[in-house]
Amino acid sequence: MSKTETTTYTSGKNRAVLIGINYTGTSNQLNGCINDVENFYKYLKERFAHVNEVRLSSTDTHRESSDEGDDICGCSCLPSLSSLCKKEKQTSRRDLSNINMADSTLDVLILTDNQTGLHYPSKKNILNAFHWLTKGATSDSHLALTYSGHGSHQRDYSRDEEDGQDESIVPADFQKSGMIIDDEIRRVLIDPLPEGCQLRVIMDCCHSATSCDLRYGYRALDFTCQTNSRQTETKCDVISWSGCLDSQTSADAWIDRKFAGALTANFLKIMRDPDQDKSYRAVYAKVHERLKADGYSQRPQLSSGKEIDLNATFDLF
Repeated sequence: MSKTETTTYTSGKNRAVLIGINYTGTSNQLNGCINDVENFYKYLKERFAHVNEVRLSSTDTHRESSDEGDDICGCSCLPSLSSLCKKEKQTSRRDLSNINMADSTLDVLILTDNQTGLHYPSKKNILNAFHWLTKGATSDSHLALTYSGHGSHQRDYSRDEEDGQDESIVPADFQKSGMIIDDEIRRVLIDPLPEGCQLRVIMDCCHSATSCDLRYGYRALDFTCQTNSRQTETKCDVISWSGCLDSQTSADAWIDRKFAGALTANFLKIMRDPDQDKSYRAVYAKVHERLKADGYSQRPQLSSGKEIDLNATFDLF
């Protein structure tokens, strides 16, 4: 999208949530996740004429009928994730007082663990951010979520996983509140969205291939579509790019003289390249080519809620 094309979007219809967790000062510390958020934010500012960073107030909280899932993990990995993750290569209402709706083209909510309050990526705040992203979405809404942090997996109690494991993302307060499993990501983030709504998800974390519980996955070697019969099609148009297979880790890497997620850094380079073919097939092949050339064993994965034409053009918005 060129900057002139941004005028075709309705103000307030375009939203993004960017989450980065470094787990600073803990045994699970990462180095590049907040940088990933900053890099995505810079990319969005390049793409849109107007980007508004949303600040939530204390009244902008969403609470469901129970705190279901606060102790959801129940597995031995909770005290420490250091042996599991990133080990390669070193709805709420918006606070309308902070938004000029007449001028805004893209609203962005950022959660990082160098912030406090509602912008600290606790489990509760991440779920609140999901609700913010989806609340009021219509058939012409364009939404995006990026997550950079630890990923894990645990026993599947709902029996909708072929490998018997639920994939999960790891909030900053996971030792107290537990993780957010793929079942909950699908229920809170994806299922509420109406037909026609577009959602793009980037999961730069370990064990992330099926972290959105989508029906269709695409093999990177031959581009064949594989159907997960345990998952239903989505109403919305959702695409997910993940850092690796469910059995793999994603690298917290040193790239271009700073730390970054290997998927995020290479994905943004590809999307910024004006000469790059932006079809799903070409982007998918290129991200694998770049990671392999740099010596990473992780295999990023593409999945979708509805079957897609890999020759069609991919874009975040």
